[in-house]
Amino acid sequence: MKWLPLLLLAACSGGFAASDPRVGTEVVALRNGQVPAGARIWLRLDAPLDDEAPAGELFRARVAGDVRTTHGELLIPRGAVVVGRMIAGPWLLAESIEMRGVTQPLAGWVIGVQPPPRLGDEPPDRKTADEGLDDDLPTGTRLELRLVAPVAPVPERDA
Repeated sequence: MKWLPLLLLAACSGGFAASDPRVGTEVVALRNGQVPAGARIWLRLDAPLDDEAPAGELFRARVAGDVRTTHGELLIPRGAVVVGRMIAGPWLLAESIEMRGVTQPLAGWVIGVQPPPRLGDEPPDRKTADEGLDDDLPTGTRLELRLVAPVAPVPERDA
């Protein structure tokens, strides 16, 4: 089976611009400090993902750059662990995020990917859900996650 388009919702991207996978993301936080639905966050795969993996196969990725408010307040730290699963399609659905040892629900779809460059090659272009994929995703592949529900910010550290 080949990768089919990751997600049809990519066409409904809302008013959020894609974040730069190298520097993190700036978002306008909700009044309660949550990262809003529609925000895009770049992740990096921890292990390869086979394009023929069955629906339900888990994947693990890390947030590639800090997610901060426009005022610089940290909402999601770089390195936070995101766990999700492949669903029919194969599409990728994020289900949880762990920050500072606290795991909480996360709802988001992977709407784009950018495999890591091969030695001596130019970095490959980002592929969107509309374009689909026709290959496995190697370790280090950048995943563009679009939140479909707000997520609470990083828990405060104990004093």
